[in-house]
Amino acid sequence: MGFAFKVALRYLVSDKFQTALLVGGVSIGVIVFTFISALIGGLANFQIEQTAGSIAHVTFEPQDDVPRTLFNPLEPQAVILPATLRSNQKRQQIRFWRPMLEQIEQDQRVKNVSPQIVGNGILVRGQASYPVSATGVFPDRVTAISAIDEAIIEGKTALSLDGVLLGATLA
Repeated sequence: MGFAFKVALRYLVSDKFQTALLVGGVSIGVIVFTFISALIGGLANFQIEQTAGSIAHVTFEPQDDVPRTLFNPLEPQAVILPATLRSNQKRQQIRFWRPMLEQIEQDQRVKNVSPQIVGNGILVRGQASYPVSATGVFPDRVTAISAIDEAIIEGKTALSLDGVLLGATLA
């Protein structure tokens, strides 16, 4: 046996109460460490599921307009760099989205597809006005990407064509 092991054994055998206290303290420390590690790991999994699990993993959007660099033929050294102003008034659209939707649905790697249209508005009631975000979806695909049926307080996700789901804050 090594010298350090002999000293440790003599120290542990010399006082039974102190040995029990040390073993108990280390045991409680290991239990607390294991509990906190499991709690943090579970919280991380929960947050990942809440954020990444409730949003689309791939989003198709129309291509942004990119301005071309213009050259002046009279002055070849001069370069004109046009600027584009982003406007909230007119949003880009994917014009032929139905064939694209069918092609995406045929891909074996795709789990769910839910086309949507997103817009903003202002809700006015009396003197109060509230900015709102509106998302249009197909009624039969409401829960394809996000499991919102679990979060519904009143009503159901089986919407008709003119049905509306309101968030808790707006409601």
